[in-house]
Amino acid sequence: NGTREHGWTSLFLQPEDPILYKYATSFHWGLTQFTPASMEIHPTNSIERLFSIGLILVGLMMFSTLISTITNTMNHLRQLNLQRHGQETLVLRYIS
Repeated sequence: NGTREHGWTSLFLQPEDPILYKYATSFHWGLTQFTPASMEIHPTNSIERLFSIGLILVGLMMFSTLISTITNTMNHLRQLNLQRHGQETLVLRYIS
């Protein structure tokens, strides 16, 4: 099938479509790869499918890194608060 060889652009975009529409459609597709959103555009050949899988894996790694960074930051803040509380306890014990 000739359409499958040319990829999703030949199925979902027309040559006469404005460049802004083409860009917005491509950008929308890219965003849906990193979120649970869906879109009517889907891979139409093996290369596009592998690219889509790669993007999903990159998105998963980026999301995991973000969650890990937030967790580490929260643990660091918890440690700082624990140290501050310990120092305040020692000061109050010394004063009284």
